[in-house]
Amino acid sequence: MFVLASLPVYLFYSSIFAFAVNAPYWDDYDSILNFANNFTGTGLKDKVNLIFSQHNEHRIAFTRLITLASYYLTGKINFRLLVFIGNISLIGLLIIFWKSAAFTKKKFLYFIPVIFILFNVQYWGDIYFATPSISNLYVLLFAFASLYFLEKEPGKYFLFSSVLAMLAAFTSAEGLLVFFAGLPVVIYQKKLKRISLWACVGIACILFYFHGYIKPPAHPSIIDSIFAHPAHTIAYLFRFLGLCCLLPLAAGILFSAYFIYLVKARFYKQNMALISFYLFLFLTGFAAALSRSGFDFLPSRYRIISTLILVLSYLSFMEILPEDKARRIFPVLLVCSILFNYFSYRSNFKYIILQKKYLTQGLNSWQENKAGLSYPDQGRASSIISGAIARGLYSLR
Repeated sequence: MFVLASLPVYLFYSSIFAFAVNAPYWDDYDSILNFANNFTGTGLKDKVNLIFSQHNEHRIAFTRLITLASYYLTGKINFRLLVFIGNISLIGLLIIFWKSAAFTKKKFLYFIPVIFILFNVQYWGDIYFATPSISNLYVLLFAFASLYFLEKEPGKYFLFSSVLAMLAAFTSAEGLLVFFAGLPVVIYQKKLKRISLWACVGIACILFYFHGYIKPPAHPSIIDSIFAHPAHTIAYLFRFLGLCCLLPLAAGILFSAYFIYLVKARFYKQNMALISFYLFLFLTGFAAALSRSGFDFLPSRYRIISTLILVLSYLSFMEILPEDKARRIFPVLLVCSILFNYFSYRSNFKYIILQKKYLTQGLNSWQENKAGLSYPDQGRASSIISGAIARGLYSLR
């Protein structure tokens, strides 16, 4: 049983060691290398401003702190190391799921499908690149951990939950949604002091986050998403929520209906943590539909959200099933989770291999003729990477 549970984790991290490249990719040029270039030689105030400065619509302070820590500890910015650090967050998510699911106290066997579902490679756009692996995965760990501790007693856990929520907020923009997902939790607890403190922390983070905020000019209009193209926005939402499945639109509708069923059945009385996780992911879907549906493009990195929704659907389903029915249906669900993991590799491995080849050849080409880097503006990318090499921040080896 332990060997079976370890298999998807072993394959997942083995693929990272095999296919992650010590090379920047798109956002990495600005969020990591250019940040590091600007960080050196500045005063303390400018350093703090740089850490919290806006990157697209995000303030990725945590990613930048991890970058600095890895540089000062190892002497270089190594993108393979950053990718590995980013993906360690999935172990944290697995622990949160284990602690949150009631049935795990009885049967470890029932938890194995969660491991197969979580450690798949459908969301390879998050897995093998530095910035998304840190920002997009740690924001989920911090948000889920915050919501998990928010419902705990005694009050000391509330402080820990608040710190985790702030970390989520300054890891990626979606982290701000943890304050909205946590609000029903503290309201349900009926403790006015806790409600007030949670609201104050949330408002303070939001005000700080949007102080001096500049909307990225290339991003679609939220107003248009709501009023000009509402049907398209709704369809985008459902596809986003069901992206890890074969029929994303149908899966997203099914996941939404199941969540509504759980709320109506008052599943939150049985497991508040899982419901709050669900709410955070659905709020993330709404935010993505409003801000990104104008692109009409759903990259692989978004699949982590629907993957987690699938995990939560499995965990909640196994909790509400009577033990005799759970025992009969479990073998089918286990086989389905294994097949899900297998087909994630079969369907996406070609992209992973091509991406490694693309990054490796791009660096080789750049060394020969100063072109071929994985960034839209070749001149800017060349200037950034040349500056990082000259400052001793990054090495091609």
